[in-house]
Amino acid sequence: MMGEKKSRRKKRRSTRLPSHQSLASPEQPERAARLRLQLPAMEIFTKQLNSIDIERGLVLPPDSKLESLPPFHGARTIVLSTMVDVQSAAGITTLPGVEPVPIHCSTRSGNLAFTRGWLGIARYAGLGSGDIVTFYQEVNGGAQYKMIVRSVG
Repeated sequence: MMGEKKSRRKKRRSTRLPSHQSLASPEQPERAARLRLQLPAMEIFTKQLNSIDIERGLVLPPDSKLESLPPFHGARTIVLSTMVDVQSAAGITTLPGVEPVPIHCSTRSGNLAFTRGWLGIARYAGLGSGDIVTFYQEVNGGAQYKMIVRSVG
């Protein structure tokens, strides 16, 4: 019986991490950085565009998670620092020039709408009715928000 206990102890000890794989290893900060990069962003809204969204400004849908936007504090407009990816049949591209793009979010007829910044994105990407926009709050990175526009045409 003594021999059985010793062999069990040996098994338990063998499941411990070797000293070179301890939790305090120098590889941990790099691993933590990689994990942070993979954190999902929180979706604020997804919308299928119509002609008014493209010509006058993107009106946020009623089911948008507005608590993710900064407060207006009495102002009519807030500026959202946004990274933009354009997905099409040709692949994924990022807008050239200024990164991140400042998108102005304004109150219009009791609704929130993206105006300045958004209209340039719509023109550059050649968006049309039926295309889809998804807007996220970023967990990390230089910009606070991310927009993915998908051209279906």
